[in-house]
Amino acid sequence: MGSGWGAFKTLVGAGDVDGDGRIDLLAHQEPTGTYPQLHIYRGTGRWQAPFAAAETTVPRNAYWSGDVF
Repeated sequence: MGSGWGAFKTLVGAGDVDGDGRIDLLAHQEPTGTYPQLHIYRGTGRWQAPFAAAETTVPRNAYWSGDVF
């Protein structure tokens, strides 16, 4: 998978999040600003590069209750 994953508090193989038939990865990152971030890495189906770069970043905000991970 490569390096650089240490920046995340939690990595979760969440199944097929986007409905394309490939396994996706969710990554929870501690706050770099006001709120922690939830990154979605879409599965590519290729063993050479199993996940694409993060396309979606969902900011956690005050309306979320408790921890997701």
